[in-house]
Amino acid sequence: MRMSIAQKINILLPLFLLAVSGLLAPSAEAAAKMEWIKTYDAINGTQLQYIGGMAVDQDGNMYISSGSAVYGPVSLEPGFWNISAEYLGDPFFEPESSDEITVTVNKLLSTIRLDASHSESVYGESVKFTAEVERASGSVSLIPTGTVTFQFAHAGGTATRTALLDNGIAELQVADLPVGTNFVTAAYDGDNFFEGSSSGTVQTEVSPASTTVSIGASPMQSEYGQTVTITATVSSNAPGGATPAGNVTFRLAADGQVLGTVPLDTNGQAAVTVNSLPVGTHEIEAEYSGSGSFLPGSGTVQLTVNKAAAALSVTSSQGTTVFGENVKFTATVVPAGSSVGTPSGTVTFAIGSEEIGKASLVAGEASLEADDLRVGEHTITAYYSGDNHFLPGNFSWLQQVVKATTTVNVGVSKTPVVYGENVRLTATVTVNAPGSGIPGGEVVFLANGGEIGRSALVGGTATLEAAQTVRRRELPDHGAIFGQRVL
Repeated sequence: MRMSIAQKINILLPLFLLAVSGLLAPSAEAAAKMEWIKTYDAINGTQLQYIGGMAVDQDGNMYISSGSAVYGPVSLEPGFWNISAEYLGDPFFEPESSDEITVTVNKLLSTIRLDASHSESVYGESVKFTAEVERASGSVSLIPTGTVTFQFAHAGGTATRTALLDNGIAELQVADLPVGTNFVTAAYDGDNFFEGSSSGTVQTEVSPASTTVSIGASPMQSEYGQTVTITATVSSNAPGGATPAGNVTFRLAADGQVLGTVPLDTNGQAAVTVNSLPVGTHEIEAEYSGSGSFLPGSGTVQLTVNKAAAALSVTSSQGTTVFGENVKFTATVVPAGSSVGTPSGTVTFAIGSEEIGKASLVAGEASLEADDLRVGEHTITAYYSGDNHFLPGNFSWLQQVVKATTTVNVGVSKTPVVYGENVRLTATVTVNAPGSGIPGGEVVFLANGGEIGRSALVGGTATLEAAQTVRRRELPDHGAIFGQRVL
C-alpha cells in the first residue's frame, strides 16, 4: 500500500533529525531561536507553530504529529540555512527525501553607551572615554566582542581611534584633545553575532594649559666678554601634561633690550648666548609667548658680570740701543682667558718710579718713543690703567742702553804762527748715528803727544788759548803737531 506524504514525514523526520543531530548541535557561543512566522495550534497543551510542515514550540523543540519529541532546541548561527530531511529506509520502506526549507538567522541587535571622565579639561590632561556595548534584542546570554571606533570632531577637523572590547567594555585614554569644544562619538563595528551600533555624542571642553617658565644661566657670575648661556625651560602645569611649543624672548628687565628670540625644542627648552653684557648685576627675563594650547608665562634670573682681566705685552723696536738712539715701545692690551672685547684707557711707561711717558690705547695698542734713556740696563714697566670693563695690569721688560760713539775734530785759529804768538785751539765733538745729543765733559789738547791744556765742552765745543803753552814747550822750528783727547 502506498503511504501518504504525512505518514512518510512522521516516519522520516525523526530519523533525519537523529542523523543530522551532530551538524545541528546547539552552539553555546551563538544561539538564535527560530522565529514564529505562522499561527499555532495546541498539542498536549503545548503551543506549536508550523514551519515547512514541522511543528515547533517556542523553545525550538520539534514535534511529529503523534506528539513525540524529535530534537530541540535547534541553535543556528546568524546566516542563511537550507534545511532538508532524508529518510534512509528500512526493511519494509523505501528511502525518501523532503523538500528544502530556508531558515534565516539574524544577528542580535546591540546598543552602545559612551561616557567621559571629564566634561572640562586643560590641554594635555588625560581624559578617559568608556564605551559599553550590550545586547539589545534576543534572550541569548552573549557578550559582544570586537572593536569600538571613537570619533573626535573639532573645529580643526576630525580624528578616529580604536579600542578592543573587553567583557563588553572598551576604554580609551586621550591626553591630546585640541583646545576648544570636542564632540566625541563611539561606533561598535559588530561581530559574528551582533549588529553594529552607534552612541550618542559626548561633548568635552578643553582649555589652554597654564605654564611655568624656569630660567638659569651658566655661569651665574662671569667676566666681561665671557660667553654666558641663558636657558629657559617651559613646562605645563598640572593637570596638563604635554610639552609646550612656541617661542621664548630673552631681554634685560631694566631697559627691555632684547637679547634674542628662540623657539622651544622638543624638550620645552630654549637658550641664548651673550658676551656683551656690561659690568654689573643684571636681571634677565624670559617671556614665553604661549600658543593655541598653552598660556603665556615668564621667569627671571639675576646674573653678575665682573671686570675681566687684561693681558698686557710690550715690544721694543730695539733690544739694545746706544745713548740718544730713538726706541719705540708698543704695548698691546687684550682680554685674558675666554673674554672678548677691546680694552680702552691709557698705558704709562716707567723706569722704577720715574715716569718716562704715557699713551692712550687705540684699538688695543699704545706706543711711546724715547731717545733720552740713560746708559745702563733698565727695567721698564708698562702700567695699564683699566677701564669700565677691564681690570688694570702691568708688564715689565729689560732695556739695555750703551754709550754712543763720537767724532772729535780740532781746529787752530791760524797757521803758521810765530813763536810766542797767541793761537786758539778749538775741538768739536759730535755723536755718531744712531746716537744723538750734545756731548759734555772735558777735552784734553795735546801737542806732539804731550798735554798742553784742557777745556770743558760747551755745546759740543771746547777752546784753548795755546801761545804760552807752546813757548814753554820750546817747540822746534818746524812747528807743533796739535791733538786732543776728550775726557
